[in-house]
This record gives sequence, structure tokens and C-alpha cells, in this order.
Amino acid sequence: MPNNDKLREIFKINLNYFFNLKGSTQKDLAEFMGVTPATVNEWLKGRKLPRMDKLDMICLYFNVKRSDLMEQKSE
Repeated sequence: MPNNDKLREIFKINLNYFFNLKGSTQKDLAEFMGVTPATVNEWLKGRKLPRMDKLDMICLYFNVKRSDLMEQKSE
């Protein structure tokens, strides 16, 4: 099991990937979730991980599974 630093890094990479794929903004996701854009920015920079309820909302927003966000992808 990856440590918290590694998990944040994996999540950051995957979240940025889905933002680019969808062409979405931090503000779009923040409004959808009812959080501040600063909160989304913390996730995108790998400083924090969302709580599970927020993670589920992110999955809903991008139409992906938790594993798509929380597991390292092979190249």
C-alpha cells in the first residue's frame, strides 16, 4: 500500500489527467462539489487528498471509478 505522500502524488497526476481530458476548470469542479476552488487547487498540487465522500463526487463529475483516481497507471 502506498504511503500518503505517494497517494497524493498518484491522485494529483490522475486528477490533472482527467481535468485535461474533460477540458474542465477548477472552478467548474468546485461549483459542482460545493467546495472552494482553493480546495480543488490543493488536490491538483498534491498537497491534500479529498475525503471519501468528496472523492465519490469527483468520480461522478468525471464519470470514472475510484481506482481511476487513486491507482498508479502504467505508461
